[in-house]
Amino acid sequence: MYEPAHIPTMRLYGLSRDDLRDILDPKDVYGDDFPREAFRVLKDKEMRLYGEYRTRRLVLEKWDAQEGLRMK
Repeated sequence: MYEPAHIPTMRLYGLSRDDLRDILDPKDVYGDDFPREAFRVLKDKEMRLYGEYRTRRLVLEKWDAQEGLRMK
């Protein structure tokens, strides 16, 4: 899946935090009726194993941490 080292690359391509949310879990952005999910199998597996969509949380936490460093 995503590695923390990919975050700077995502920024180079002009992706925003909302873009990442859309890629990782579009239903989180557009609601439960949205028909597309790129990582449904991963999300379902992580929900069973961890009780949360762990990849989404970790990627967004890393994004937020690096955003904080960029602002300093």
